[in-house]
Amino acid sequence: LSSLAIKYKEKHRFNTLFEAVTLEFQELSKKQLAMLKKYSEVDEIINDHTYLPLVDDKSLSSTRHSRRQTRDASSAELINLPKLSPDTDGRGTLVAVIDSGADVASPDLRLDDEVVQNRAFKYDQATMKKIIKDNGLDGIWYSDKLPYVYNYAESKTDVGGKGIEHGMHVAGIIGANPLAAKDLYARGVIPNAQLAIMRVFGRNKTR
Repeated sequence: LSSLAIKYKEKHRFNTLFEAVTLEFQELSKKQLAMLKKYSEVDEIINDHTYLPLVDDKSLSSTRHSRRQTRDASSAELINLPKLSPDTDGRGTLVAVIDSGADVASPDLRLDDEVVQNRAFKYDQATMKKIIKDNGLDGIWYSDKLPYVYNYAESKTDVGGKGIEHGMHVAGIIGANPLAAKDLYARGVIPNAQLAIMRVFGRNKTR
């Protein structure tokens, strides 16, 4: 790359299931792009795109902005799903997130107070602990929002914290439930669903 006068930044390095690296280029000329494609080690070159929120922050920060209205700027809209009815918020549902882990301490991974008070969720602590014991599972109950978490890649219950990008992104798209009005644009598709966080990718120390 240096011989081609190409400036780049290493984004990710993989070494768990396969050896690979992803690189970020600020700008490539047609000649440089053509030369890169000739290398057998280059599997794919993707043009990056930046997406902006569907509504401005002023409308999101308004306390008068209802939960149903904010869903118009949530993950459901951003990924082109049909608009959900106000009562379709995931309560009573458990979704397994099999990825790179998540920041289980994030305040956005929560259930509404009303859902907790009415026990309008599928697995409470006692039920999940019984399931874990009866089936010889290795995971643990963490919270009403996260009734099951386990790091299968490293055989421990720590599934990661801040910096777990992809898994946290996926978990957020599914069930993020921010409390602050200014963060409502980040609400997940089904914010009151429970999430089982299952980490299957190891920590890459070279990253």
